[in-house]
Amino acid sequence: MGKIIGAILSLLPLSIFASVKDIDLSAIDIQIQQDVEMVSQCRAGIISTIKYMESLPDIFPPERQKEKQLYTQQQRDEMRQIWSRYLDYHACLEQVAQRYSDYDEITFNSKIFTAEKFKKIKNQAFKLYRAAFAAQYRFAMEFIARANNNRHSDKILNEESLTLGIQKESYADIKYEFLNVKVASKFAATETINRLWAKPDDFGLGFADDDVKQIWKLGKGKGELMTLKNAYTIVKRNSKSLMLPTQTKISEWMGDTKLYRSHQSLISQEQIAQMRERLLPGDILLERREWYLSNIGLPGYWSHVALYIGSADERSEFFADEEVKQWLVSEGIADADLEKLLQQKQPQAYKASKLEWHDHAPAVIEAISDGVVFTSLEYSAAADSVAVLRPRLSKIEKAKAILHAFGLSGRLYDFSFDFQRDSALVCTELVYKAYEGNLNFEIPRVMGNFVLPANDFAKQFAQDYHSENQQFDFVLFIDGNEFDKNAVASDLKTFLQSWERPKWHILTKK
Repeated sequence: MGKIIGAILSLLPLSIFASVKDIDLSAIDIQIQQDVEMVSQCRAGIISTIKYMESLPDIFPPERQKEKQLYTQQQRDEMRQIWSRYLDYHACLEQVAQRYSDYDEITFNSKIFTAEKFKKIKNQAFKLYRAAFAAQYRFAMEFIARANNNRHSDKILNEESLTLGIQKESYADIKYEFLNVKVASKFAATETINRLWAKPDDFGLGFADDDVKQIWKLGKGKGELMTLKNAYTIVKRNSKSLMLPTQTKISEWMGDTKLYRSHQSLISQEQIAQMRERLLPGDILLERREWYLSNIGLPGYWSHVALYIGSADERSEFFADEEVKQWLVSEGIADADLEKLLQQKQPQAYKASKLEWHDHAPAVIEAISDGVVFTSLEYSAAADSVAVLRPRLSKIEKAKAILHAFGLSGRLYDFSFDFQRDSALVCTELVYKAYEGNLNFEIPRVMGNFVLPANDFAKQFAQDYHSENQQFDFVLFIDGNEFDKNAVASDLKTFLQSWERPKWHILTKK
């Protein structure tokens, strides 16, 4: 197994990633349901990734290249982004496979199980192990079969990229793990057990049979390495619809699913209260939450941004500015009250901005799985790391940005991550479009679409710091530490380097 995957799995307590026999058996039904969903969705994510990969014949040709080609930096980056995404899903499947690998060691407890229930639990545990392992095995072979048609794949995919969570020689690790006689024997043994002992699947893992059939098609071990047969293209080119995450159901599940430390953030409510004293309307919040599956496929350390709009009182105080007043009067607000303009221009949004969010008054607008909504600072900043950047703009430019953001309220969340459309928005797109024309962002292409990763806010700030292009001022940085289970106030110097952190920074920070 790749070092980065092993490190992720080894970091967590036994109850999360180790044997099923260590799980609280009184709650095993819930754990099994969650893991069935995890296998299903991670499998769908890998399929989506491979489909996108196969839509790029220039870098992942359907047949083995006869000669080596010179690839551009953009093409090499695209290859690594796809590989990073595959590894993320592979790691999630590994979690389930590892958890249920000791399915035969679940012990009978008459206080918890009837004999019939005990047999059912053991069968489900085995089926989960089989499904996770089969998905890993099948898609490793499919990915490698396609990637190996590029004569440079070993060199490019084995390079280290900490921001993408790619460890050096990770491609070689996966090939070593899944292209040898040992794993083929493991597969054959698992299928023998399934035929002789296991009962039919009746709880959502029927797709495992399809994976098993495909593994037999692809070929079994011969000598030290496996011979991959019948490499094929799953779909024709359709890159726009294959951007990850592509399906609303998958994305919603990922955004709401946390692998560890559920309902607990490293930043405390006391720290959030102190943070609020330093915030001004128009500030941009960068946030990082560990262990969420929504981090899968997102490049870099920072994974979310939000726009701080403050309360009505905060806005009234901050925007008591002569230039703003003149603008408000020109907009027909005789008493130069920004709140009246917001209410007049965006009545539905203004009404929504007054509704409590999780028992707190709204002060933030952000794009989350619920859509573009007004949330509270207590909710939004309840993360594991938070930084705040302040645009170097006039108050009138910030007032206009907030008005524009109100106008985006109620839009759907953009699960296709497409900056070209306005009917649905992703988190960075909301902030980008609120400040569009006043702040300049370089929008990179990620897996075929124009996307602005949250990490690029920190990257651009660091690259432009102390230059004539600097667009933000640093306000604060509260840095989480997974090992100490807390977050502490950090400094500008540390923040300037934060965008370069490994995707799995928690593995390296002690």
